[in-house]
Amino acid sequence: MDENLDYAKYMIRWVNKLELPSVSVSDKSFKLLQQYWLAGNEVDLEEVREQLWTWVDENGGPAPSTDKAMCNVRMVLCLAYENNQELKEMGYFEDLLVNVGVPRSEIQL
Repeated sequence: MDENLDYAKYMIRWVNKLELPSVSVSDKSFKLLQQYWLAGNEVDLEEVREQLWTWVDENGGPAPSTDKAMCNVRMVLCLAYENNQELKEMGYFEDLLVNVGVPRSEIQL
């Protein structure tokens, strides 16, 4: 099984499970990225990343944040990378989960 797909499915499950504030660009991108990962639809990942990064830059930049809207966008941004193994190794997505209040004991890869 493709490690990138496995990790993307894991991230999608978390984003669907969490009750995070709605952010238009994130909501739209998440729908596209779910279709990319789960249905094999073509998506311009570079364009999706650009839109999400623009929102991040306009709303506080790259500094660590516990703002749930910012974490929402950053979680979806993780899904916009076809090769997500570096993110997995760094534990970046899991750090975002902690930032929105998920106890580390509940986070299992």
